Amino acid sequence: MSISLAKLELLFTKLAAFGKNNEGGLTRISYSSEFLAAQTMLSEFMTNIGMKVDIDAIGNLIGTYPGRDNSLPPVCCGSHLDSVPNGGMFDGALGIVTALECIRSWHEENWQPLRPVKVIAFVEEEGTLFGSGCLGSRAMTGELQCIELTDFKTSDGHTLPELLTNCNLDFASFNEASALKKSASFIELHIEQGATLDESGHSVGIVSAIVGIKRLTITICGKANHAGSTAMHRRQDALVAASSLISQIYEDALASGGSYVATVGKLDVFPNAENVIPGKVQMTIEIRSADMATVEAVKEKIMRKYTQVSTQYKVTIETIAENNLAPMPMDEELIKVIAAASEGLGIEYQILPSWAGHDAMIIGRHMPTAMIFVPSINGISHSPLELSEWPAIEKATQVLDGALKILASK
Repeated sequence: MSISLAKLELLFTKLAAFGKNNEGGLTRISYSSEFLAAQTMLSEFMTNIGMKVDIDAIGNLIGTYPGRDNSLPPVCCGSHLDSVPNGGMFDGALGIVTALECIRSWHEENWQPLRPVKVIAFVEEEGTLFGSGCLGSRAMTGELQCIELTDFKTSDGHTLPELLTNCNLDFASFNEASALKKSASFIELHIEQGATLDESGHSVGIVSAIVGIKRLTITICGKANHAGSTAMHRRQDALVAASSLISQIYEDALASGGSYVATVGKLDVFPNAENVIPGKVQMTIEIRSADMATVEAVKEKIMRKYTQVSTQYKVTIETIAENNLAPMPMDEELIKVIAAASEGLGIEYQILPSWAGHDAMIIGRHMPTAMIFVPSINGISHSPLELSEWPAIEKATQVLDGALKILASK
């Protein structure tokens, strides 16, 4: 037997039913009834294809396919089971079902790897509940061991320990969830969530790095005054100054040839009244690139623009917060393995960065990690319109299957 597209589609369709709404979107929030029902269905599927099933202390579902030598560190794969509210069916879920289709084919072929292989359906990657993403992978790598779990609170005041208790999970043994640190490698198959592969026509992408992120929160202070009686030449309009800065940020990123992206996604205007000149604007600037030196250079350019804007519009500009997330290069040897699997199948691939964050971003800090991308039609994701084509999914699954066999056989 080999990879069966029909069986892959069937499992995907079954999983997509948990949280699907009448508009075609998907809402499967971690620890919800839909999430737990999806876990149950996947657990039964894992058991039926010869896997040992566990749910760890944070709620990650882990299926283990035994190897000939189970003392060897396992090869891991998978993705996240949760979704954003009214999101798409492919985000996260595709990486789970494709990995399970590989194991199903092994089970039917009676093929046993040398070392065990784990398929993980991570909890709370999207960060919907607590505003903090990749919770499941952070727990499995031990990154939450020094953090107080009660600090994680939902918008309606429920803490993470409460949710775990409601799901019959023993948060007292929370630190046991760090077992992923004992693994040999990790591969995550995921939809691209961008349009690069769709535009290039490649069915398979191999991720070179997950981009780094710098976020700046800045305050521009002018002078609030009467919108009618203040002459134009006397104004210190903070919103006009912000607009000039935003326009320059956008134009510079557009001219960068794709080396980085920059976004002003949040803007608070004070006093935000129709007949008052804006006296203060607070806004966020986010810069993303696979090269942190590029990120820093963009930041410095924006800082130089501060001076020009301040002088031109008679305002002051202050940076009040700065958050950084370093790029995560994917493991070069794993990239070679995936490339070899692709070439062995005669499947063309494209090497590209991931502009979105993933569990692989966390896991890559602890072990060799790689990602396989499937094209997203028109680059749409986190939307009911999210879609990937099944012929491309089949090819990517075949590549994942080949790479896992290589890694699990040595």
